[in-house]
Amino acid sequence: MEETIHINVEIRKTEDGAVSISTNRLWPSLLRFTLRTMYSPIKGDILQGACLTIINNLALVVEGFMTDLIVNEIQRSEKSIEFNPEKSTWGNKKKIYSKIFKKPLSEYPEYGAIEILFLLRNNVAHGRSHLEIQKKKKLEDEWDNLTSDNKNYQKVREYLVKNKLLEQKTIPSNVDWLWQGHVASFFCMHVESFLASIIKDLDEQQTMGISGEFKTACLR
Repeated sequence: MEETIHINVEIRKTEDGAVSISTNRLWPSLLRFTLRTMYSPIKGDILQGACLTIINNLALVVEGFMTDLIVNEIQRSEKSIEFNPEKSTWGNKKKIYSKIFKKPLSEYPEYGAIEILFLLRNNVAHGRSHLEIQKKKKLEDEWDNLTSDNKNYQKVREYLVKNKLLEQKTIPSNVDWLWQGHVASFFCMHVESFLASIIKDLDEQQTMGISGEFKTACLR
């Protein structure tokens, strides 16, 4: 199988000489695999697992991409900003990003979808089962609309219904998952567009090495 390999090597001066650092980014490989998986035929019996994997991977891609941008810019500009990639949460990375770069992530059109992606990922990554709640008031024949018994899942449900990705129903179904194929595809498109827009808004020095790997990973 042919594959384009990007070699990122940096030479840094030290007090007694120099050190060479080579970087092997994880997110481009995950993005390439995820996009190929998303647009390949998937059998029904593994569809749920594939969609859950895609959603989890997409969040990893976004977080890894942001981490690389932040680390590169802090080193390049020598800005005095405290940032620990190993311990920083997604929320903290968003705050750091806004301090370093001119345009906050919240100003991008895809930001709302990215936030919902992370809510869904947080539950998926911890194996949180999804419970649907069906309620009916006394002396009434009609059931209320279904809800999810978890605040993250409920926010995801409301977003999907609002964006016509999930039909609002009163009867539970074992096929109307919050992570259906078209939902995973929706998040794929928004992640790809989100990262491409960020690269477009930054200069070449700020995305050096990152933009090339992103473009290669997105090749169909």
